[in-house]
Amino acid sequence: MRKSVLVLAVFTALTLLATASFAETYECTRTLPYTVNGVVKPANQIITGDLHVPAGKTCQLNWITVAGNVTVEGTLTSFSSTFQGNVTVIGGQITLANGVGPLVGNLTIMGSPYYNQISCPNSTNVIGGNLTVVGNTGPFYVCQATVGHYDANNNVVGGNVVVSDNAGRVDIGGIAPLGTLVCRENAWLAPNQPSQCY
Repeated sequence: MRKSVLVLAVFTALTLLATASFAETYECTRTLPYTVNGVVKPANQIITGDLHVPAGKTCQLNWITVAGNVTVEGTLTSFSSTFQGNVTVIGGQITLANGVGPLVGNLTIMGSPYYNQISCPNSTNVIGGNLTVVGNTGPFYVCQATVGHYDANNNVVGGNVVVSDNAGRVDIGGIAPLGTLVCRENAWLAPNQPSQCY
């Protein structure tokens, strides 16, 4: 009897956890924010959980804060938005325009046939964690971005950049990593790239 109750309790807890996780993911397929009957959505321009852009869909964020992680399988365009978790692009497309204010976690772009970019002009393009751009056939461009940040004790956190095995044009001349830069096995490099690139 005790074993059955334990199994039931574990099953119930896992079901509730899965339901809660699902409920916290916002499927973005439009421009945010938007207004319905005079009410701005999302409330306070904050997405309190994770955000997902499905394949074949387009999401535009205008001065939005995303509290959770972001997964992009479609197209995401962001204007001056803040990302408090990680942003992962899997076969999709991302444009970070008019400043990233900031992206607190890691930015990962992989398997994308599209043009991905961190635009200018803005000195607030900050990726607080690491940047990984691997296995893309589409171009990748960074006009200006700092990667990594300093903690309260002035120690570097994150700051590592890996750009490798990309068939599309790579232009990371505007990147400023606080950690290490690995840039190799890229088929097409723009002129004036960091010396680590080949």
